[in-house]
Amino acid sequence: MKRSVILLIAAIGIFCLPAAAQTEGAAQETRHEQRRREKEEKTRQYCMFMDSLIRTHVYSFRPQSMQMQPAGRNQYINNPAFRMDVRDEYIDVYLPFIGGFLPPYRTTTINYTLPYVPEYRAEQSSDGQEWTITFSSNLFGSDTYHFKLTVTTCTGDAMLEITSSMNNTNTYNGYLSKLY
Repeated sequence: MKRSVILLIAAIGIFCLPAAAQTEGAAQETRHEQRRREKEEKTRQYCMFMDSLIRTHVYSFRPQSMQMQPAGRNQYINNPAFRMDVRDEYIDVYLPFIGGFLPPYRTTTINYTLPYVPEYRAEQSSDGQEWTITFSSNLFGSDTYHFKLTVTTCTGDAMLEITSSMNNTNTYNGYLSKLY
């Protein structure tokens, strides 16, 4: 009798446990799929937000580090005042800049408002993952400075290159934020 009760309990356990495990596994898989979809939706919304920032011309580039090319050292930027604000009417540039082709290099600050930028171009890559924004200006005298801002849409990562004929290229790594 004892033996039959044990066999009966074992048989019930063999048939019921896999069904319960499958149900729990299916529920867990459903939660995983739901979280994956939610994360994909948040990423899609962020990509749309970045696209709208660039299309409306109302954003700020916030640098976090800079480097003089081709082999300067990477310098972190801790001053929150340094940035490049882009608006329909003007572009306000306030960035540190390392000038010169040969040592001794000079560290200066580009503090200039560009009231009119007719060469401003914002082009999206064919896959929609990246924006390239370019414009030029004569900041100081006759030397033309070329600005190239590359933005990765889904991460918000941005890289700004400033080149001129009188100085080495300076690159800045940072991100875009909305101007209020």
